[in-house]
Amino acid sequence: MGAVEQQLQQLATSFDRYAAQLASGLRSFEGAIALRAARNVPVGAGGRTLAQNGQGRLVGWSLRATGGPVTVAIRDSTQADNGDYLAFVELAAETSETVALGDGVSFVNGLYIVASSTGAGVLQGSVWVGAVS
Repeated sequence: MGAVEQQLQQLATSFDRYAAQLASGLRSFEGAIALRAARNVPVGAGGRTLAQNGQGRLVGWSLRATGGPVTVAIRDSTQADNGDYLAFVELAAETSETVALGDGVSFVNGLYIVASSTGAGVLQGSVWVGAVS
């Protein structure tokens, strides 16, 4: 690859990074109104595994296990198999947990939710995502 091609590749990578940062900042607005509280993002059954792509703050969660126990891993990542762990939540069958983290825990890459069960456990609930501070 020549010098011009390398510079074009670096430029494309920079544009991707700036686009992700801009999109992350815009997430703190809803219909041109600045959000003052966290965004509620459904996870588990019927929800998302990638709660947010890009930077933000995990400010809490409200999770429930139905049908069996569920283990939840919350990662600073855009995929299940890499990235730093931010939290683990162990839920017994038919129990729930709600946690508010105050100012929250910052993440850089994304917020990925991994739910696993040894039986028929199903995760329901949401995580709360704050804007980049």
